[in-house]
Amino acid sequence: AQEGFSEALLALGNQELAPRRADTLRFIEAATEAQLPLQAANLRCQTPGGAEAICDAVGTGPGGSPARIITRGPLRIGLLSVVDPSLPRTIAATNLRGIAIAAPEDMLPEQVAALRAQGADVVIVQLHVARPTSASVAMAFANEVEGIDLLVTSHSPVHRPRGEGGEDDAPAR
Repeated sequence: AQEGFSEALLALGNQELAPRRADTLRFIEAATEAQLPLQAANLRCQTPGGAEAICDAVGTGPGGSPARIITRGPLRIGLLSVVDPSLPRTIAATNLRGIAIAAPEDMLPEQVAALRAQGADVVIVQLHVARPTSASVAMAFANEVEGIDLLVTSHSPVHRPRGEGGEDDAPAR
């Protein structure tokens, strides 16, 4: 049986990180048991204290791989998902405790080059957007990062209060 792109491109984003940490960890456990790969190549663990399981699940923990290559016919397709760096504005800060989000434009060149070095004929990057302007931001860095063949944005932003006095994003119109 061949994998579908939807199975290969499940980006961890605000929907998964917005619940309490225990709920997020249960989601990760269920996804792992179902062999559903999670990706968020720009999540980084800053400090110990519970975020390690999240970083391990998306391949950014020690020894992990945040990208994957699948084969479809004669093509080797590199798949990489990143989270919009504005994510912290859309969910409670306590839910991101111990996690940093690297700017995609800073980490993508190395990741895309690594996929090419591993034999990827095509590189697809998925950006899990968190704000109405994310698509334009994605286009800007997609034009700057060499080697991205297709950029896909996912998740329609909706109004969600941060819950701890931070900014709220306006709903998409």
